[in-house]
Amino acid sequence: LPNPSVCWLLTRASFEGTPLVLHWHSDVLTDNQGVAMRALYRFYRPLERMLLERAAAIIATSSSYLQTSESLKDYPEKCHVVPLGLDGARVLSHAPEEQPDRPNDEPFELLAIGRLTYYKGFGFLLRALAELENVRLHIVGTGVLWKELHAIARELKVKRYVTFHGGLDDEALAGRLARCDCVCLPSTERTEAFGLVLLEAMAFGKPTIATRVQGSGMSWVVRDGETGLLVPPRDVQALADAIRTLQNDPERCARLGESGRTRFEQHFAIGPSVDALRTVYERVTTPAVRQ
Repeated sequence: LPNPSVCWLLTRASFEGTPLVLHWHSDVLTDNQGVAMRALYRFYRPLERMLLERAAAIIATSSSYLQTSESLKDYPEKCHVVPLGLDGARVLSHAPEEQPDRPNDEPFELLAIGRLTYYKGFGFLLRALAELENVRLHIVGTGVLWKELHAIARELKVKRYVTFHGGLDDEALAGRLARCDCVCLPSTERTEAFGLVLLEAMAFGKPTIATRVQGSGMSWVVRDGETGLLVPPRDVQALADAIRTLQNDPERCARLGESGRTRFEQHFAIGPSVDALRTVYERVTTPAVRQ
């Protein structure tokens, strides 16, 4: 969820007696979605609540998201936190075997990955780039803000320091992850519920910069000062300062990246995620628990 099509289960008699597990990836957030979305949610909300009432278990991807979810606050006894997981070996299998040596004076390589949409905060990242020197920004993704972001880059006179890659296949994306110095996720809204790209960065041993959006899982995934840096959302100066901090301290950059890799292996690798999910499913299929 959110997934309106699953509501058809409520109409099926054969559904009765079968344990239902909901994987809660995000609340339906309507504040920035316009009048139409708010109107539609008025119809969807009662069905969503019926699903929550019917559920045997609800899985949230982070404790911070669970604690701030208006939709889940009435069902604490059903909720479990199981973070998203990645198969690190699969992700890393696409990486190039060797990286060419980079000159010391080569620009700091900053990578941002995600749909080009309002809550990703790429416009703020471009404005932060305008405050920096000797930084090269690579943006991977497609979306409705493609033209707008290009226009912002031109207006700020940073177009020559930015590469918009569009969509990349696994091998090309892994090459960018392997080459970059840091991965930045400057999202501005709780719509960014978790930030899976942060796990990809950590798997590659790269430090991360993310925003401290209240209720988002980003600040739960990234340990500030340990695996990366957290900054307030929409704060261009704080974002520029964080990038500059890592740019000017390669040793700290490396330490954060290694700590991120360790945290990934301990908490976000696919194995622990699968084990935690199995535990939830075994619990709801145990007759004593179901009764």
